[in-house]
Amino acid sequence: MENNIAIHMYSTDGYVRCVESFIDSFKQFHGMDMTIILTLRYVDESAVNDLYDRYSNLIIINEVADYKEDANILGISVEDFKRSKKVLEQRDAVPRNYGNYNLLFKQFISVNNRYRNSIIKAMEKCDSKCLLVHFDADTIIKSNLVSMFNYMNQYDVCIKFRPKAPLNSKVLGSLISFKVNEKSKKFLNTWIKYIDSVPLKNREKKYGQISFYYAYRDMKAHMKFGNLSKFDSLIEKSYRGIK
Repeated sequence: MENNIAIHMYSTDGYVRCVESFIDSFKQFHGMDMTIILTLRYVDESAVNDLYDRYSNLIIINEVADYKEDANILGISVEDFKRSKKVLEQRDAVPRNYGNYNLLFKQFISVNNRYRNSIIKAMEKCDSKCLLVHFDADTIIKSNLVSMFNYMNQYDVCIKFRPKAPLNSKVLGSLISFKVNEKSKKFLNTWIKYIDSVPLKNREKKYGQISFYYAYRDMKAHMKFGNLSKFDSLIEKSYRGIK
């Protein structure tokens, strides 16, 4: 892959416009020389084709998904599933709360499908020793990221650490990097082990970050972790869903 760096994002159909905003902001500073891997869910074929037409150097993993099947996994109605999806995607249009259905949807999409499944599948698309950088879908790039990429390349895994924060916020999963090597793969498998150790319906809020921190505690003596908090000024969140 060009520059041996790949960018990865996970998005449902309600965040595709955010993904486009991210790519447009990224292009301002880096062009399209780096490969961008998009893992998409509930996105129809025409929207996928539009993305391919608009941007070069994309790899799209389009997950075939059915609302009824996914709602059945959570044990809720299709209507409640879609309502929860709307709440999480349209944060500027719908009051955001963590009622039971909304929390279940968040765990299903963000923890199971995004953190657990999509990152390791994106890593499979990368060359050995590639740097895989995973962003939130609603991220906007404000500056050149070369200094951040250079920093990431010194570590096996990087994330934003907040040591004094509560357990569910000691790490922030909005930006994570992985050097594609055996150590980072072992870390991902350890993270997945912790995700799977708690049934979806029994998880607390922000369990994706909690489980990451548990895996970090297990692995910190065996690999190098970097702290991305110093790069906060280079990116911002857009929080723009589709209305």
